Parts: sequence; C-alpha cells; structure tokens
Amino acid sequence: MKNLIVTMFALMMGLISMEANAQTLQANQALMAGQQLYSSNGRYKLVMQASDGNLVVYRVNDNVAIWATHALGGTAAVMQQDRNFVVYGDINNAASWRWASQTGAPVVDTGTYLQVGDDGALTIYSGAGQKVWGTRSDPAALCPPGSTKSTYAICMFANSPNPIGVNGQFYCLAEAQQFAQSSSGFVGYCF
Repeated sequence: MKNLIVTMFALMMGLISMEANAQTLQANQALMAGQQLYSSNGRYKLVMQASDGNLVVYRVNDNVAIWATHALGGTAAVMQQDRNFVVYGDINNAASWRWASQTGAPVVDTGTYLQVGDDGALTIYSGAGQKVWGTRSDPAALCPPGSTKSTYAICMFANSPNPIGVNGQFYCLAEAQQFAQSSSGFVGYCF
C-alpha cells in the first residue's frame, strides 16, 4: 500500500503534459483527453479521444482506425516510469485504470518512452533502447497499394510442444509474416 501511495504521489507530482504534435511520450508524460501524438512522418496519430475515452491509432490520410484499446471512459494515457503504458479514468486514482500494456516492471526507468512508428505501430522502449512492447504495423504500410487479401498458412507457437496451425487472411506476405512473428511462429504449415 505504501509503495502504491508513493508511486501515485510521484506520478502526480512529476506528470508532464506532452506538447502538441510530439512524436514520443516520455516516462511520466500523459496524453490527455483530446490530445494527439504523431509519427515522425505524420502519417499516423495516437488519439486519446475526448468523446468516449478510447485510445486509438489512426491513419491520417483516410482517418481509419488501425488499433484501439476498446476501453471506454479514459481521460489520460500515461507512460509510467515502470515501463507500463496505462489508460486511466481518473489520473489521480490508480484504481481507475481502463487498459494497460501489462509491461510494468519493478524498476524505475526514467528513460522509457512510447513512440508512434512511421508504420503505425505503437512501441514502448526502455531507457536503454530495447523494445519492451509493441502493436502490429498498419497492413497498408507493409503491403503494396491495391493488395487484396489472400489466405496464408500460419504455424503459431512453433517452438512449443503444441504448435497451432491456422489459415489467415492477409493483404500480403509481409503482413502474414508480421502476424506469425508476433505469435512466435512462421508462415507455413506446422509439422
């Protein structure tokens, strides 16, 4: 309980609102309702929606949502110095969290940050520059324009005792490979 109180006090005292058109969210910075974070190429934006409290990544040119928490009622998304990215309903109440990346660690990493990539992926990096967590890239950034969906065989959890074979619909091989890698697998049939 004492650690929670100390953590919340440090968070409230050190919380910094991010600048407009920023490209990263540093440790102890918050994306408040109505604010946006852009990729360096300007093609993607992370929005803490004021209308419903959902945290969403949009492709800017056509305003298509490519990733979302689907957690309503958020008022702020905080990049915490324990490497956890959390959406809160009330920034002053730790119990009000709506969604989290589940990457919290028993560390204080003031160099950790969240970045919106030029491919639309959200990534958390440690202060040492190591990837801690990430979302998938926008298929439109991976595949040639005009690509249509095709079926690819995916072997998920390939190194486990019980790999899982699935068929998935993807716009191109690069998108299928990205999905397979996110599940410790590969494109192809399990043997």
